[in-house]
Amino acid sequence: MEEVLSDDIQQPILENTENVTLIYFDSTINARNEIEKATEEFQTVNNFVLIFMDINACIDYVKSINEEKRFLIIAANNAYKLLPTIMSLSQLDSVYIYPENREEYMRLFDEFYKIVGIYDNRVELMKSIKENIKRLNKQMEMVSFFYENQYSIRDLSEKSAAFLWYAYLTDFTT
Repeated sequence: MEEVLSDDIQQPILENTENVTLIYFDSTINARNEIEKATEEFQTVNNFVLIFMDINACIDYVKSINEEKRFLIIAANNAYKLLPTIMSLSQLDSVYIYPENREEYMRLFDEFYKIVGIYDNRVELMKSIKENIKRLNKQMEMVSFFYENQYSIRDLSEKSAAFLWYAYLTDFTT
């Protein structure tokens, strides 16, 4: 696996082999044990987890990769600062707000369409993320199945040409 060093979190970022990157942004988290605890908790729902404490590093990372979907969890004290900047980014699929007081942030739900929910309960937050990842994986499987069974454009044009010749032949003979 290729490792990239993140200046923000001072830990190696391994190459993602999953469909989803789970990003947690909290500018107040600072102790190594807090980071490790948060990482372990989020890895129960998705193995690839990144934690950022610097807003610019977080935004740069969200912009940087296009291959997988990104789910962003924002500690509420950062929501008003980060949301206006990231909502227009196509690389971001879903946003979860994790405040201490849910009611204080409910108006964000109406303002920003990528917000899936605002959770002051970690169990409910994890449940929602897990369901969203499951839904996304099902969609990816369906798309993958569709592409496996789809004819290429070349095959379609050959089949269309054969059909047209058959139609001309039946028209000509009748």
